[in-house]
Order: sequence, then C-alpha cells, then structure tokens
Amino acid sequence: MKNIHSLLEQAGALRFKLLGIIGKDQQKRNKLIDYLKSNGWTLVDIEKELLQIKELLDKAGVENEFELGTKIKEWFNSQPNNLILVNAGILYNELFLKISPVGAFKYNSRN
Repeated sequence: MKNIHSLLEQAGALRFKLLGIIGKDQQKRNKLIDYLKSNGWTLVDIEKELLQIKELLDKAGVENEFELGTKIKEWFNSQPNNLILVNAGILYNELFLKISPVGAFKYNSRN
C-alpha cells in the first residue's frame, strides 16, 4: 500500500482529480478499499445511488434526461472529498447514456 500515496499525489496534481484502478483480483480490490477507508475515504456504490435518483425522478413523473443529469451532479457535489467509487458500470447503461455520464463526474472532480 505504500505506492498508493504516490499515485494519489499524482492524481491530485491533475486537472481532474480522478484515479481509476482496474483489475479482477477481488482480494486486492478489497484490501485497497479497506486501506483507503481506514484513512478517511468514503465508499460509494454508484449503481445503488444512481438507481435511487432515477427511481425518485420516475415516481415524480420526470422523464427528462437533463433533469436526471442535474440531479446526479447535485448528488455528486453533495458528497465529501476522497471518494471510492464502485459499481460505476451503471453509467454506461442506456438509462444514463444521454446525460454524458463520465462528464457528470469528470467536471465535478476538478476540486
């Protein structure tokens, strides 16, 4: 885990403060998440959160993709710093493609 700090420092110096870590080793993933959580990071299940937002809008009768994108951006801005985002594959579901899913996070991750 000693190298994670240098990766985080490098990501912090970028315009968009995102660091993507990929791989299929669940044990390594869990170890990294546990380490970050023990250092004040917050774990967020993107799929769970976005489906809740979509469900609330559906119940309110809102079918506008722009409104969905706005709600996602509002939700993201309300989150604390230092997030661990998991299950982000939902962003590429047809439900969210018209709102520029990556843009919703990229733009707001500048800080």
